[in-house]
Amino acid sequence: MGETGEWYLVGPDKRIRSDSSLDKTGHMRAIGYPYLELHSEIHRELLASLDEIVAHPRTHAQVPFSLRDLLLDWFVGHILTQDHDYARFARVLRMKPKQTNVRS
Repeated sequence: MGETGEWYLVGPDKRIRSDSSLDKTGHMRAIGYPYLELHSEIHRELLASLDEIVAHPRTHAQVPFSLRDLLLDWFVGHILTQDHDYARFARVLRMKPKQTNVRS
C-alpha cells in the first residue's frame, strides 16, 4: 500500500492491472480531502497545456523544450507539493483513532 492508502496491482509485464491509483479524485472525495477542487483544476490545466502543445507545435525544435518545461513544472510544482500534501492528509487521517458512537 502506498503513502496515501491507495493500492494497485502490477502484472509481471509491469503494467497496472487495477485503477485504484488512477482514481485519485475518487479517493480524495472519499477521504474528504479539502483541496480536491484545486487539485482537479491543476490536473485540468496540465491536460489543456498538453493539448495546446500537440495542437499548435511551433516548430519541431521547440516542442521538446515546451514539453520539457511543462513536465519539469508538473514534477516540481505539482507532484512534489500538492501530491505530497494529499499523501500527508491521507496518512494523518489513517493515523487518527476511529471514533465510536458510545452512549452512556
